[in-house]
Amino acid sequence: MELLIQAWEKYLDDANESALLSAIESNKSKIPDTFDYPYVHRICDIKLNGKPFRVVRVVDIKKKVIMLSINPTNTPRFQESGVPYELKGEKLFKWIEAEEENPSKEDTDWNVYLNG
Repeated sequence: MELLIQAWEKYLDDANESALLSAIESNKSKIPDTFDYPYVHRICDIKLNGKPFRVVRVVDIKKKVIMLSINPTNTPRFQESGVPYELKGEKLFKWIEAEEENPSKEDTDWNVYLNG
């Protein structure tokens, strides 16, 4: 799973589709299905080799573990942003806790969490 995160972060820097696809194909880890929103949340949808993929992050706050899943999707939402990938660490945990306590009904002002 860690290699997939590294490949994703490298892709964000260099947009090398083949390297990311290779990491996706070699990733045999499965995301546990015991997590729900907001612990599981969509980052974005991307096109790799002309096919749509969904990037999803899974957070286990108790263990302080962050996992990434990148899989093909039949329902891409390229124009709709998800939770910013740069929201990490304690700021990410703060958003998850706030979202779990009081789910947002409108678009989230990410600056509150990114800059707060």
